[in-house]
Amino acid sequence: MTSTRHKLSSTQKELLKIYTVIKKICEKNKIRFYAVGGTALGAVRHQGFIPWDDDIDLGMPIDDFNKFVQVCKKELPQPYKFSPLHLLGGKVHNTNTTFLEAQCTFSNQNQHYGIFIDIFPIIGVPNQKSDRKAFLKEINQFFIKSFIFDRYPTISKLSKKEIETWRDKLIYKYNLNNSKYAAEFATGFNFIKNTSGMEKPIIMQFENTTIPVPSSFDLDLKNQYGNYHKIPPISERHTHDKYALINDQKPYLYYYRKINNIDPEILNFLKLKDEQEGLFFNDLQQINLEHNELIKLYNQQNQELSKLRYDLDQIIQSRGYKVMRKLQKLSALTKRK
Repeated sequence: MTSTRHKLSSTQKELLKIYTVIKKICEKNKIRFYAVGGTALGAVRHQGFIPWDDDIDLGMPIDDFNKFVQVCKKELPQPYKFSPLHLLGGKVHNTNTTFLEAQCTFSNQNQHYGIFIDIFPIIGVPNQKSDRKAFLKEINQFFIKSFIFDRYPTISKLSKKEIETWRDKLIYKYNLNNSKYAAEFATGFNFIKNTSGMEKPIIMQFENTTIPVPSSFDLDLKNQYGNYHKIPPISERHTHDKYALINDQKPYLYYYRKINNIDPEILNFLKLKDEQEGLFFNDLQQINLEHNELIKLYNQQNQELSKLRYDLDQIIQSRGYKVMRKLQKLSALTKRK
């Protein structure tokens, strides 16, 4: 493949530093990991980053991912922190930097918002296409319910424990070691992979370092991108920086101190946040066949709350009336005496 070298952005340089830390931990502890998505494409087509890309995505077999989470607690050096991504994987951040995605709440000071690398658990999926279709439907149902719980916990029919139990059941339903196919749990079945490609990964050049790529990369990338050798037009080149506030020189806590003043930098971020959330919900309406359930549940709960308030008012009024009658009788008896 012809090399297409380019000058690295400051974000890409920072990502390489984070990757070096992750790679060192994985190699030391014999944790398997692979380049996935655009990172695998970059390694194959550019021997590094896709020039306009500003992230690194890694996949880990589910057992290796769980091991990595535990090892990070002891071996991940400062200023790096591992943050579990709600039910779907995790991120390794440099906490001395800032990467505020538009969908973040920007309200939890204990959450890490530095430049990060995504790590996705890889799970086994059914060998038969018909079974994969049924399993995908179950995973999509899980994503819908977990989204409702995450965003609207007061109207969720499931508790956190029930969501986590359901997640674990899906993750381990098909043993990855006995499966011909695999998928990243966070992306559902958008991109099916061949497990044989993970057994003997190819070590590829990635900028000034190397990265393991599944040996089935040609099949995997064709499945995900079609003709992945073709460079897409500028209009189809997507980056995070349009909907994110990125700063490789200042920690995200710096912006917490500025947020109350709403300076132009923060104001611009908030505008982009609104725009991105609008796009997000538009997409959700298209792909979430049960989106109307949110409204039904919300209205149902409102009706139930209204009924409870009414019943409570009736009880209070009834008891108040009884108390008042007793006081009146007591007052009348006192006057007679």
